Amino acid sequence: MGWLIIVVIAYLPIFYRIHKRLDFLEKEVQRLSEKNGGAS
Repeated sequence: MGWLIIVVIAYLPIFYRIHKRLDFLEKEVQRLSEKNGGAS
């Protein structure tokens, strides 16, 4: 079971980076759709 904890700790920064990037992309999409008059 100890290796599972090591793997989780190793991957946490990567998951965090991906999550932040997705969050940024969602905000960009919202901003662009607002700029285009909200045409979805």
